[in-house]
Amino acid sequence: MIAAERNPTAARCHIAALSRVGQLLCVPPVVIVEARQRCADVGAVDAVLARMRSEPLLPQDGLRASDLLRIAGRQAGGGRAASARIREIGTTDALIAAMAERIGGIVFSADARHLSWLKQAGARIVVRPVSF
Repeated sequence: MIAAERNPTAARCHIAALSRVGQLLCVPPVVIVEARQRCADVGAVDAVLARMRSEPLLPQDGLRASDLLRIAGRQAGGGRAASARIREIGTTDALIAAMAERIGGIVFSADARHLSWLKQAGARIVVRPVSF
């Protein structure tokens, strides 16, 4: 979503290409809130969001996201290191990983560090760079 603000035309083309090949895009509500909070131009982000298909956020996604965060925290070590890792990854990335597992496993990201930690924690996802 942040990338969409920089180049809305490229983002719309990217979404259209994914739709043509049948790949689903998942956007949980928390992602929409964060994208709109962080952007300078809400209109550009809203234009991209309007083109995406909605996927439901299921309770199972929340359970899986919680499990992934706990495992990722343990992998960072105990105590403060675990808490810091969990806070750094955040709920949004954990939910995205959980939803991606359920609907196909591919996640596009401009910053794959958090998703790579979730993948090491057992998330069955493929992380690909954003192409714009």
